[in-house]
Amino acid sequence: MKLTARINIFFLCGACLLMVFTACKKEEVIHLDRAVAVRAVVATETEQPDELAVFGSLAWEKKFEIKSPQDAQVQAMFFREGDLVRTNQVVARLYNPQVTIAVERAGNGLERARAALLVAEARLREGILAAESRLLTLEKSQLELQQAERELAETERKHLDQEQLFAAGGVTEEVIRGSRFALESARERIVLMRKDMEIRAIGTRPIDLVNAGMAVPTNPAALRQSILNLNTATLRAERDASIAGVSTAQGELDSARLVDQELVILAPAGGTVGARHVEVGERVKRDDQLFTVIDMAILHAVVPVNEAEAVRLTPGMSALISIEALDREVEGRIELIAPIADSRTASFSVRIRLMGRVTDLRPGMFVKCLIRLGPARTVLVVPESALFSRSGENASLFVVAAGKAQARSVATGVNMGTDAATTTAGGDREMLVIVLSGLRPGEVVILNPPTGLREGDSVNVQ
Repeated sequence: MKLTARINIFFLCGACLLMVFTACKKEEVIHLDRAVAVRAVVATETEQPDELAVFGSLAWEKKFEIKSPQDAQVQAMFFREGDLVRTNQVVARLYNPQVTIAVERAGNGLERARAALLVAEARLREGILAAESRLLTLEKSQLELQQAERELAETERKHLDQEQLFAAGGVTEEVIRGSRFALESARERIVLMRKDMEIRAIGTRPIDLVNAGMAVPTNPAALRQSILNLNTATLRAERDASIAGVSTAQGELDSARLVDQELVILAPAGGTVGARHVEVGERVKRDDQLFTVIDMAILHAVVPVNEAEAVRLTPGMSALISIEALDREVEGRIELIAPIADSRTASFSVRIRLMGRVTDLRPGMFVKCLIRLGPARTVLVVPESALFSRSGENASLFVVAAGKAQARSVATGVNMGTDAATTTAGGDREMLVIVLSGLRPGEVVILNPPTGLREGDSVNVQ
């Protein structure tokens, strides 16, 4: 009984296994005979612009710092960040009490120097008058000497008559003695007058001019002027020193005023205030920053370019700059390529000048730049949905060959835009991918390969 039960169970299990095996074989046959419905496109060639897309930001070309010219206290600040300033416009006022005192002291010094000059000029005028008076006195003394000499000649004549009368007994001895004394007195007077004239003539003689290094004019008027100049040389020197003193004092006052004018801070050029570094009441030192002013009229885009692409760039290449915040585009031109790469990013900084004027631009705005490297090139492309496996540049796809699916390994490049002929499940245009190798133009590529599609499966292209 037990043996019969065991035999029945054995046959029952065998029958079950046979039924399962038969069902699997039928399903495999059905699978092999059924064609999988797929969507497909023909791999085509297209023109790819030789462009480099990079991202960066706008930067200013010119900016300048307005600094404090000296130690001072901030008295007034007339602008804030974002304000526009014009060239030579007053942007701030500083205060330094020492400078104010220096200006007052220099002004007082100038007044003293001017007063000293007035005194020196007055003394010179008096000296000229005194010298002219001395010359006139000498002329008068010369006339007096001539008169005395004539009187001496008359006295000598009279005395000779008296001597003759005395010899004839016509006059007494007392009379002749008086006559003789008068004659000697006249002679002594002439000697004294001549000596006095010699003394008074010192400083007016031609030899005095020569000793002073001055020429001796032959013209009487010029000679007289030279003598006057000689006798007032000291006073003239004092006058000239006073003039120099006034000039020096004026220079000191001008210098003090210039230092005082430095406290009125002017913008050296026009622009927009980018930063205000101090506030009213703060103390600043020499060369401390007051404002940072940016020239917004000239901006450029600064973008990093990897070293592999940077070697293809040259100054003067054109670029299309997109300012996304303003939804605007403007033409640009490469102006500068940094000679040294950034070791951290292995990229070169490239500066692109904006050729057109765009309002409302601000430094720091995000930009996208398309740099035109050369003429367009022909490339093979497929929709991105054809790739069922992609890692870096390596990818896999299926092509249709003799009605069957054939797997291919391909090398891919960058995405280059959308295709109007293919769309995603959401209705969006698909991105095209450049195929560098592993595929030929004209081959049929399966889109969105179904899960489970295998090499050699029959396919039905819809």
